[in-house]
Amino acid sequence: MNDTSIKRQRSRPRTGNALSAAERARRYRENKKIRQAEHPQPSRAELLAELEAANNHIRQLEAKIALLVTENDDSIKTWSM
Repeated sequence: MNDTSIKRQRSRPRTGNALSAAERARRYRENKKIRQAEHPQPSRAELLAELEAANNHIRQLEAKIALLVTENDDSIKTWSM
């Protein structure tokens, strides 16, 4: 091995295209605005309406289950709602 050879560096080589912290933060904020515009947050009223619809659906399913589940006279266990 030659003693005159250049020792290889241990880290990733620099490209010279590094951004400053302020530039990275600016890009992040710009991209965040774009993401929020593409997927807007639902309003409180929309969330409440969706919650009410889900609760109604749960009540309907519980009513169906209550019709299916009956007391079992043959065994010790008793099923009830």
